[in-house]
Amino acid sequence: MPHSRQSVALFAALFALAACGADEPAGPLTLDALPALTATEEARWGDADDPALGFTFITSVDLDRDGNVYVFEASVPEIRVYDPSGARIGTIGRRGEGPGEFSGPARFEVMGDSIWTFESSGTRMTLFDREGEVLSTGVAERVQVMLPNAIGTMLPREPDAEGLFIGWFSRLSSSRESSGVEPTDALPWPLVRFRADGSLADTLGWLPKPPPRMWRPPSEAPPGIEVLSIGERPFMVPRANILLPEWIMLGTERIEVVAPAPTGPDATVALTRITLEGDTVYESSLALPSMRYTAAMLDSLALDAAATGGFGMRIGGPAPEAVDNVDEVAARLRAEMDFPEFVTPLNYSRVGEDDSVWMRLHGDDGAGNAVWVIMEGDGRFRGRLALPPRVEPRWMSGDTVWAAATDDLDIPWLVRYRLSEDG
Repeated sequence: MPHSRQSVALFAALFALAACGADEPAGPLTLDALPALTATEEARWGDADDPALGFTFITSVDLDRDGNVYVFEASVPEIRVYDPSGARIGTIGRRGEGPGEFSGPARFEVMGDSIWTFESSGTRMTLFDREGEVLSTGVAERVQVMLPNAIGTMLPREPDAEGLFIGWFSRLSSSRESSGVEPTDALPWPLVRFRADGSLADTLGWLPKPPPRMWRPPSEAPPGIEVLSIGERPFMVPRANILLPEWIMLGTERIEVVAPAPTGPDATVALTRITLEGDTVYESSLALPSMRYTAAMLDSLALDAAATGGFGMRIGGPAPEAVDNVDEVAARLRAEMDFPEFVTPLNYSRVGEDDSVWMRLHGDDGAGNAVWVIMEGDGRFRGRLALPPRVEPRWMSGDTVWAAATDDLDIPWLVRYRLSEDG
């Protein structure tokens, strides 16, 4: 994520540029109207045989001002450092519970001559220098906010320009007892900052409500998880993907992505960037074609749920026990599934180093490739991009993309792409 961000003061001018543009027609753009982009592979790093050179699970990537590339390899776990040619030049952290060690995946970011890391499982904050030496470490102070039958916790998320660390809602813990907060109550949410030792520095301001994924009033809440007991084993009944709405935090600003469940062949996705003070930086919208759920898609979802127990695999945990009667279990789950006619157009979103928003659509381009829509940091849509389905962008800025790409043999690689517009 970028290390500093500034709000745009001239809302009117930016809104005109982002939402319509000088020569664009009124109303949302359509997917077909966006320029087609091409990703050309420039470099591929990894090794199929040597675990010291190859990768198992790349969770995040960042670059320093010299062009060195930092990669979090979660299976070890450690941050691996490469020079611009791909030569491994260093390692930061190792497995463990002490200072400078990781017990699991961690967020990290390069900032100047230091690397900031935060391991949410243990709430440990650590600053390293670029040689991997520990500069400071501490456990983040927990800032909690009460919700109906739950407790929300603010934890550090990213550094700011002043050397402090912005924290926002990162964890939700259920509570068996009522907190006294009613679902219809106003629930203002603090945006706080932490020091490098984990102590609370100050409160920047208040959001009007918690992020939607963390708390929704009953009128907006999706249906609950349904568990079906077959034999002595529980299976989770698959349900439709719901992405309504989503927040992407950018320092003290947020992008609200609203993708209503389509009721017809088209659906409009709206994106609004809002400052902490509630001012709108930009508003953009895009009309996307809807895709119907097919019987084959639903059968596949039921089969996958049956094969994994319906709960999938935990990262780094054991594989689920094999299910002997997969077809029978799948049929039982399929009978309980209640899906709408149309698929929600967006699958998920990522944010780039340059505040660009990358949105992966459901379905493919007809050739098996995943379709991504890219929106620039000022709210203008840049174009649509087809990437192989097992390519996951991890660091994006301008025309450069670093991605974790898994090949047909399930071997992960770190790949650098260069974006260009077709034609």
